[in-house]
Amino acid sequence: MNISKESLHAISFAIIEQKGSIAKRVSILQETDYPTELSHLSDVLIPMREELVELYGKSLVMTDEACFAAFDEWGSRTGQACLNVKMPLDAALKETRYFRKEIIEILTAESEFHDITIKNYHAITKRIHEVMDHAVYAFSLAFISYSDQLKRSAQQSMNEYSVPIVQVGHGVGILPLVGDIDTERARVLMERTPQECVKLSLTELIVDLSGVPIVDTMVAQQIIRLGEVINLLGVKPMITGIRPEIAQTMVALNIDFSKFPSFASLHFALEEIGFTLAQNN
Repeated sequence: MNISKESLHAISFAIIEQKGSIAKRVSILQETDYPTELSHLSDVLIPMREELVELYGKSLVMTDEACFAAFDEWGSRTGQACLNVKMPLDAALKETRYFRKEIIEILTAESEFHDITIKNYHAITKRIHEVMDHAVYAFSLAFISYSDQLKRSAQQSMNEYSVPIVQVGHGVGILPLVGDIDTERARVLMERTPQECVKLSLTELIVDLSGVPIVDTMVAQQIIRLGEVINLLGVKPMITGIRPEIAQTMVALNIDFSKFPSFASLHFALEEIGFTLAQNN
């Protein structure tokens, strides 16, 4: 830009000087658009908005490397912070429109005051658009990446507790499976179920499938493999809860569960091993 440093610093200062008022105006607009989601977050979001406006102002007098590095750091930190306070991503992105309008109005007024040429005015506004677009990119990248990280962490935590073996008697355990079984959950089942069987000194394990909506080839193969593994540990596997429609699907897929005792319900499986009789005695 063919513009004096004094003029650029003056415009930069004008933007920074109004960061508080800009942040408050944007907050009012956003809380009008998202009253339920954002009204209670003013104390958290206003300082973030002020910091962003200050960065926009400083961007006019910073080198490209320093400028984009600053926005990368801001985006990484603020993206995570906004996700932590449950700010919707669409609401966060919508703010850019309001900030753009506020900053351009200041640029226009200051350019007139400092007799900035049309060419230089367009150069300055181009710079602002570039850094705003980069801010959106840095923020969105951090927000989505951190969101994915939290989802993976939650899924891992859920998987850690997805082997709920219930010991119902001496040497007898029940593994009630509920929900879909994907590759990761199948891996956890294969890893933790044998450990739990040994830990509980089981001799018989009833795997109840009544809560599994779909038993496809992958699920069936994992259950068969699991049965073979615990059988080698001296634990007798038993299968219960296979619904008629799932049984038909398994036959159509040539899935053979014949090597493991199968029962229509958990009740019948417990009776088969004498659990009810033992309880009555």
